Amino acid sequence: METKALIRKRVLALREQMPLDKRLFAKQRIIGKLLGLPGYIRADVVLGFVGYGSEIDTLPFLEQAVKDGKKVYCPVSQADSTMEFYRFTKREDLKEGYKKIPEPSTAGERFDKNRIRSEKPPKIFMLMPGVAFDGNRRRIGYGSGFYDRYLADFRPDQIAAVCFECQIVEEVPAEEFDILPDLLITENAVLNQDKCVKRHDEK
Repeated sequence: METKALIRKRVLALREQMPLDKRLFAKQRIIGKLLGLPGYIRADVVLGFVGYGSEIDTLPFLEQAVKDGKKVYCPVSQADSTMEFYRFTKREDLKEGYKKIPEPSTAGERFDKNRIRSEKPPKIFMLMPGVAFDGNRRRIGYGSGFYDRYLADFRPDQIAAVCFECQIVEEVPAEEFDILPDLLITENAVLNQDKCVKRHDEK
């Protein structure tokens, strides 16, 4: 089996090579699937991320979530591999942050995962990035462990990972601390616990 480092390098190269027209078409399909998810529709809070470089452009999804009345937060990452989520309202307020990734201002509202255990807690939907995934929803991130650390003591109501079809590999090496998303969404498939084999819906 390939190591995570080799898979990461190979898949990032494939993602970088995607033609722009295919990238835009895939983005539209993925965002359409996200907006139709019951977990998203029921959510009060969306923990998203801002796509960077050759990642899926998530800004249209984040902006629609704001229009849909969700409280939207995006990560602010630190060099010590920790992150916190801060309020996102519009793309114009984003600034360049860790490794030049666009992020919201830390002067805004921070999502406090330790203060949501109330009598009627909000429904929380998380959008998760990744470099590579397999048909069992196992994930390879960028190597810093931001999400594994953040989710070690906190679980949103639903976690949906998104990637392009070219980022699906045969098998990802599993580790005991890995966090699996509930759903994995590409332009051609939605995988969950009951569908752990890659399936296409080319309609």
